[in-house]
Amino acid sequence: MPNLDVMLIGMGLSLFSACIFNLAGVLQKREVDKLPELRFDQGVKHIIETFMEFAKNKLWVLAVILGIAGAPFYMISFDIIGITLAQPLQGFGVLVLAIFSVRVLKEPLNSYEKIGIIFLLIAPLLLGLGSIQGKVAIIENYEYFAPVILGLLGIQEKITNINDFGLLLILSIFTIIVFIVSVTLYLIHFKTTKDHEKIFAILAGIDFAIGAIYLQILVPILGILLRGNSQAFSNYSLLFLISGFISIAGNILGIMFIQGAFQKGKAITVVPFQSTFGTLLPILAGLIIFRQSILQPILFILGVIFMLIGVISLSRMQE
Repeated sequence: MPNLDVMLIGMGLSLFSACIFNLAGVLQKREVDKLPELRFDQGVKHIIETFMEFAKNKLWVLAVILGIAGAPFYMISFDIIGITLAQPLQGFGVLVLAIFSVRVLKEPLNSYEKIGIIFLLIAPLLLGLGSIQGKVAIIENYEYFAPVILGLLGIQEKITNINDFGLLLILSIFTIIVFIVSVTLYLIHFKTTKDHEKIFAILAGIDFAIGAIYLQILVPILGILLRGNSQAFSNYSLLFLISGFISIAGNILGIMFIQGAFQKGKAITVVPFQSTFGTLLPILAGLIIFRQSILQPILFILGVIFMLIGVISLSRMQE
């Protein structure tokens, strides 16, 4: 189990990145009604042309830049505390939406939303007390991706190796199952005229989850590359390319589907589906694929529940 200093740094970086991502989300959602509708039944050409129109909107582009700016903090948090803890903490960023709505839009909070804020504030504490054990790596004697930050704080700690065929096999099976489910849901949306926002929200959650899972593979290899160890990097270059492609593709698809979901339905419908799948799948991956463990499962589960309740309670803010 990481020492307290390490855990707090990792949690802080994850929470900070969550706030940046949600600030980007605020800007995107403000512009959603001004943008052309994204239709997935019109082919790839239509999707590309629609995103070209999105790119002409300055606030939407600013949101994308903010999202990119938050990525390094997100990645380092994965490296320090692992996906099982880092990903659930992302729900905390919804507080940015609440602050924006109250301070900028002058919208009063109802009683459910006030309770939701309390739940969001308590959730990180419960998640931390859940005591996640096992720092994730695929490389023997791998050191943190952020040795400079940790070194300045006098923290030196290595991550144990879990590089074996079993990890990649389970990851492949997990990915294939998720891919089949995603394709099935995508095909279902062509056969029905209702619930498109729910289908797109689930697909967005799944895609963001896959992006996060492969990011957990990508980060340690990126650490080797940034330290200039080209010989060691060459041993993992193919895995680096595959993980990078899948992680980026997952997040791009997630953005597309969540954009379509918000255009089809209200946030109060979209957010619960997206948040649930986007939170629970990475936790399962952290436990099953990356072999992290929870020393205090009751506290951790309560933390996840509190986080989801808080996010869903504040879903009106995402309209």
